[in-house]
Amino acid sequence: SRSSEAIYAYDFFMSGNQSAASEWQWAGGSTTAVKPLCRDLACMSMGNVKKGGFSRDAMRLFGELIDEDSPLSADALLGVAHSLEHDLDWQSSIQLLKGFIASIHR
Repeated sequence: SRSSEAIYAYDFFMSGNQSAASEWQWAGGSTTAVKPLCRDLACMSMGNVKKGGFSRDAMRLFGELIDEDSPLSADALLGVAHSLEHDLDWQSSIQLLKGFIASIHR
């Protein structure tokens, strides 16, 4: 699995030090937000790292996706859940479930 490399690339480009992170073209306009696909892939990758350590980052990305009403793949949702499992963060897993249910019923 290349999940660790994907997370490194995400962190590198989104650190704000790279010109690639400062502006994205999206539907003819530019924004400074990380695009949903990048966050989706990062969530999947964080869940694939068995050593853990990514639950807070995964929950932050999940929150951003939900707050912006961005698309979220089932694999990304499972990635967030797996990152919580790897970190034994059962309390946040309840928050994940509540956030997902709330997003469905908007």
